[in-house]
Amino acid sequence: SASVRALTHVHALHNAHAPARPDAPARACADPLGLANFDLSIDSATDKTRSAALVMRDYRDAELKHGRLAMLAAVAWPLQERLNPLLAARFHYPNLVAETGGLSPSVLNGGLEQSVIPAAVLGFAALISAVELHGLNIKAERGPAWVPGDFGTARIAEPGTEQFASLASGETWNGRIAMIAMLAYVAQEALTKVPVGNMLIF
Repeated sequence: SASVRALTHVHALHNAHAPARPDAPARACADPLGLANFDLSIDSATDKTRSAALVMRDYRDAELKHGRLAMLAAVAWPLQERLNPLLAARFHYPNLVAETGGLSPSVLNGGLEQSVIPAAVLGFAALISAVELHGLNIKAERGPAWVPGDFGTARIAEPGTEQFASLASGETWNGRIAMIAMLAYVAQEALTKVPVGNMLIF
């Protein structure tokens, strides 16, 4: 049928443009759009012959980093909306969500100019830059043995083991869900002006 032929064609295109290994963590239509053919990594400035597999490896590294930040933010965003007023009253600190009507300070919600927030944002950016530089040094040091998302920290499992693959897959999927959640947080508060923290059960 026409639908079967269409699905077969899509599957063939996927196989042609998916350089990721079959055992890659959380591999779901690894690269259906063939984005690995477009090398946007900083490494492309000095190496114009990088394979699609190496490009996809760098994209996976970027996905892991964004996912990890999103997982932290997905927890911090509603918690600060609930806890900041309580802690501010208890310890006589400025209530940093009062100006925004209980919403987390952000580009869309406003409130980023308050008190210690600008210094905190700059400090966090500096910390992230330092961590990224450390990660780049680890990547250069380990060469082909480098694993995406590796910052030289202690591991629960060693690469190549079944446990490591399971944990890596779980981290990737949780990161993806957290990134979607953060987008939902921002959209909900921008449209409804109702704090996400109001949905917490405590």
